[in-house]
Amino acid sequence: MKMTNETYAAIIANYLLSIPKAFGYSFTEPTLWVSGTYNVPYADNRKLQSVPIARKWLRKALANLFTQKEIEKVKYIYGIPKAGIAPATLLALELNKLLLIKHEGKYYSIDLVKCASIFKNEAMTEFKDRVIVGTVPLGVPFGIVLAEKTGYPFLFVREKPKDHGKMKQVEGIARNGDWAILMNPSFLDFKGYEKDASDALSNEGIITSFTWNRDVSDLLTPVSEEELCNAWVIGTEDLVSTAKSSLGEMLQIQALGANILMCSNFNYGLPATKKSFGAHGIECRSVLMFQTLHQIMKYELNMINDDDYLKLIDWFNNQPNWGDLNNFPSKKKEEVKA
Repeated sequence: MKMTNETYAAIIANYLLSIPKAFGYSFTEPTLWVSGTYNVPYADNRKLQSVPIARKWLRKALANLFTQKEIEKVKYIYGIPKAGIAPATLLALELNKLLLIKHEGKYYSIDLVKCASIFKNEAMTEFKDRVIVGTVPLGVPFGIVLAEKTGYPFLFVREKPKDHGKMKQVEGIARNGDWAILMNPSFLDFKGYEKDASDALSNEGIITSFTWNRDVSDLLTPVSEEELCNAWVIGTEDLVSTAKSSLGEMLQIQALGANILMCSNFNYGLPATKKSFGAHGIECRSVLMFQTLHQIMKYELNMINDDDYLKLIDWFNNQPNWGDLNNFPSKKKEEVKA
């Protein structure tokens, strides 16, 4: 029997809520979103990628958002920079489609079957450690492929810490004492950022035992504007809040003539966000909605009291102005880097 999207949402919700600090909320210490507003809840879906069994369910849940007819038409799965690359890789693996990424303003496709085959030909003795870590953007797809092959946890490391959310540089479940395979491939003149990545991991107590620096120029295929025109593309995002950044990415591809579908791991379901997507004929389908998580926390897991339950509804109904109304003034968009 085919599982429903509701069943997958419940499974992912339970994994998310079982991981320490993967989801939380605070009315006194709200989180700064990339939009510049302060908000009560915070979802860290990147931690799901560090739990192999949750990762398995997530790739199936993302695939289940689309009909077979839609899947047959799709050529590319686009990983929206930066956090969208990992779920896009999972979806591309599940659907056996080409992964589309953007690097320095240009689009490239990656054949993940071919990508996976390279690990068969390389000595696997180096890959005996506990976690796989990818640099952004190129290390993420290769890291996910290796993590899926080995069944190990996956994390990714940014070149610099974010200046919003939890200000993280290392994304995923970072555990003191872990040993890491750092996936830091090179491409053309781009050599990645091995030292910054290793230093960031070290700050989390993670030891880099081996760095994979292979030149992947033979595995990335340039995708022209003509090739994107009329192609069906699924844009994949980690989390959708106000969607200003992810919508902008999808509109760039749509402007080239591509047919757009979109999905995400998690979506706050804000009315203004849905309206923004709808204005451009884009529907974002999501594995887990905030409203569903909110209900599960209250009525199935008893993780939230009546007062906080109602206060979260108040935040949702007043999201654009909640911070300003509660003495957490918004920042200008240009002050917050993605």
